[in-house]
Amino acid sequence: MGRLVDDPDITVRIALAQSSRTGVNILHRLSHDDSAAVRNQVAQNRYTDQVTLQHLAEDTVCDVKCNVVFNPNISDSILTQLAEDEDSRVRNAVAKHALTPGTTLHNMALREYNWTIKFHLTQHKNITEATLDHLSRDDDFGIRICVACHDKTASYTLTRMANDRHEQVKVEVAKHPNTPTEALGQLALEPSDEVQAHVAGHEQTPCESLSKLAQASNATVRLKVARNRRSPAELLDLMRHDEEEGVKLSIIRNSNTWPKTLSEMANDSSAGVRFEIARHERTPITTLINMASTETEWHVKNQLSHNKKTDRPAK
Repeated sequence: MGRLVDDPDITVRIALAQSSRTGVNILHRLSHDDSAAVRNQVAQNRYTDQVTLQHLAEDTVCDVKCNVVFNPNISDSILTQLAEDEDSRVRNAVAKHALTPGTTLHNMALREYNWTIKFHLTQHKNITEATLDHLSRDDDFGIRICVACHDKTASYTLTRMANDRHEQVKVEVAKHPNTPTEALGQLALEPSDEVQAHVAGHEQTPCESLSKLAQASNATVRLKVARNRRSPAELLDLMRHDEEEGVKLSIIRNSNTWPKTLSEMANDSSAGVRFEIARHERTPITTLINMASTETEWHVKNQLSHNKKTDRPAK
């Protein structure tokens, strides 16, 4: 095989560089070939050793260096070296590589200006809380949105991002499960209906904020409050007169709702609401009996007849 290294036919040298039977010494010699096409194949060959990959990492051709990045034999040190490459395509390849160390990702984030690379940094499984915190200050709101969506983003970062100047960033903060109570209380004061709706549905939102959101003009916000498992029974009772049927149905289905609230809602003008009361397992039997004597809608009466409680005498 040694004499084929200098074969004038480039297709022979490319085939040699591609072959799994080519030894590491021959591959190293081919890494010095004048043709980038040959060096590219050496960079891709899974039998190329780290000494040769290190040499190819200093190649002048971008494609060669990108292929080095994705060679299964690449070391952390070579990835770290290529993370500082002047060509953004090489740095982007490093940012996308599954094995790039967290420290390398962090150093890239500190100096990177390319949007695509920063985006791939935010998507990397090895990214750390500290790196996400740094990127949360990025000038581009798209990068900040990516940080606000990331499951590793720390609560202290989310708290600061609750003050972001861009609405969509605040929407993502309001949705994040790690957003702390105090930040949600602040976001509840935002004028945006979308932000308020996500705060209203968050399980960490303080009761005081839920009480304010229950009075929102937007029906979706009130609906989310009615569904929230953190909404107290007192608040749900106050909301039972809401004009939106969906809100009232959500109150009925909320496990915090008092049985007495269900009884009060049994006289609602909406047959859909009365139907839910008729089928609810916590509706008091006296309420069900009273409904059975006054109900005019067939499907509600039918549901009352199928409620197991009505098979038992009232106490």
